[in-house]
Amino acid sequence: MIIFENAEQKIRAFNSYPDRPRESYHRVLTARQRERSFVQQNGNVSDENLYLIDRALRSYFMMNRGNRMGTTEGFVSKLGNILRNNEINGILARLREVTIIAPNLQQYKPDAKRLYESLSKSEHGLSADGTHFCVGATKVMHCLFPELFVMLDQNVGKAVGYRPSQYNNFESYWNVMDICRKELKEWQEIHNDTNSLLQLDTPPTTLPRIFDKCASIMGIWLKSAQSNRKRKSIKGADTEKGQKLQMLEPSQPNILSIEGDAMIKGTVTSQGKYADKKDICELYISADSSNRLPHKYGKRKPIDLRIGEFIYEAGVHETQNGVVWISSVLFRKELGTEKTRLVDALTEINVRKGDKIRIKSKEEGIFVFEKI
Repeated sequence: MIIFENAEQKIRAFNSYPDRPRESYHRVLTARQRERSFVQQNGNVSDENLYLIDRALRSYFMMNRGNRMGTTEGFVSKLGNILRNNEINGILARLREVTIIAPNLQQYKPDAKRLYESLSKSEHGLSADGTHFCVGATKVMHCLFPELFVMLDQNVGKAVGYRPSQYNNFESYWNVMDICRKELKEWQEIHNDTNSLLQLDTPPTTLPRIFDKCASIMGIWLKSAQSNRKRKSIKGADTEKGQKLQMLEPSQPNILSIEGDAMIKGTVTSQGKYADKKDICELYISADSSNRLPHKYGKRKPIDLRIGEFIYEAGVHETQNGVVWISSVLFRKELGTEKTRLVDALTEINVRKGDKIRIKSKEEGIFVFEKI
């Protein structure tokens, strides 16, 4: 799980990020009146809702740069004509009750593809300048079906590893849908449901919207890191035995160069509660010892961490401000990297939120967790 890892922190960062007025988008979410979509049982979408979508795209999603959408009347007319097409109308009717976590979602992929292509096409499409409307199409689909479709723009694309030219097509879009579904499934396995994820955000919200927030802020952080940091390559050198030293990232220390045991200090913190009321524990590492852990902003760095009797693969992360922490999900290596929660591993050795801890770096490459 990458996008939803430390979801509360990402959601909080997104919600506090300087942004455009969100009222127009919130109206889209609330105007459904507890329905899952804007679509009526016969597949129709009211003119009133079409105008709400137009307003959200212009004011919040800023899709009218360079007057790409043209006039409101013109855009609403073109969108209405596309959605009233008999084939598209039938697709809308079939999708109206489907959500992102529907177990049979794959069977709706052809319908999603046809809808995407109808909204994104350049000829007789939605853009006023005759160009493709790919990013805008995903936002229209999300507005029509807020509990089903994710959005794919530059920030989300960067978070999932796309270059700017790679995500303006349906297969790339559906791949992001699959990423969202996979991570939601992992969240369910860890937290027992997805309600705990919804509770991390301020309403109105949906699961695809939370995915968008987490992925978008990741993309923003990654772009900021790339523009503010100079990339330096560190070339490996041959040792006397003909072996090469470990290739390191710019922010990663050479763990092998530390003589003896390296002491790393930190604190057990909580990012909220699981469904079973246990803390979503993380390990925040003190600034004066964080250089002894491999870390890089925007990337998960795996380490082997012994907690009690077991060795786990843990993920080390770094915030934009340089804070280093170990995330709440572990993988127990003795059982074929079986996923477990950090809080459960800590409970076994009587460690809880607020406790001060230390981690020793051993020469054999295993970090050993201890309570102070």
